[in-house]
This record gives sequence, C-alpha cells and structure tokens, in this order.
Amino acid sequence: MAESPTNAALLAREIYELALTLDTQAGAGVTASGAGTVAGLGSLDGAVFMPPITSALETLSEHPRWKQTVSVSVWNLADLSAPANAAYAAAASTSGQLYRLSVTVTYNGLEQGTWWWWLNP
Repeated sequence: MAESPTNAALLAREIYELALTLDTQAGAGVTASGAGTVAGLGSLDGAVFMPPITSALETLSEHPRWKQTVSVSVWNLADLSAPANAAYAAAASTSGQLYRLSVTVTYNGLEQGTWWWWLNP
C-alpha cells in the first residue's frame, strides 16, 4: 500500500466502519493500544494504531509506515458549534447527543488527511 490519498481515506474509513459496530458504553476511559484492546467506542478516543487496523480488528502489519490517530468527542444536538464535552470518557450517553469520530491518517510521519463522521448513539 503506497502513499496515496485514496489509501489514506480507506484507512480512515476502516475506523469508521469499526466504530459503527461498537458499544457506546464499553471501554469508556481505557484507550485502545492495538486491535486486540478495542473494547467499545470510548476505547477509540485517543487511540493510535501504527501499523493501522481494519474494521475486522486485524492489524495491517505489512503496512508499518501508516498510522491512524483517532478521537471521539461528544456534541449536544442543540448546539453543534462546539463539543459538549471534549473527553468521551466523561460523558454519559443521552438522546440529545451525537458522537463525532475523527481519524487522522499519516504515512511516514506526513499527514495525509483527517476525516470525521457523526455517530448517533
């Protein structure tokens, strides 16, 4: 997998597809350090995967130059201009909130882009 914007976007999308399958409560406060330690959406907040991982929780060890840096923040539906709580672990899930998943992908230390998605708990 050589450096390319398409590959970077695909690696970001892997994290998004993984996030869609995760429990919003499990893993809050414990940051994942690898594919085997992802325990819930909260475990993605602050996680760095180098080499990157897939949505199936497989490590792409053949691509050690790529890195996925993940953050999850909580936003209030009534005011999407700023996060309600920057730290996922401190927030309780309510119907008035959205989660914002951000994934920054780097290759050889050079940022290839940041992608983000809204997640409805």
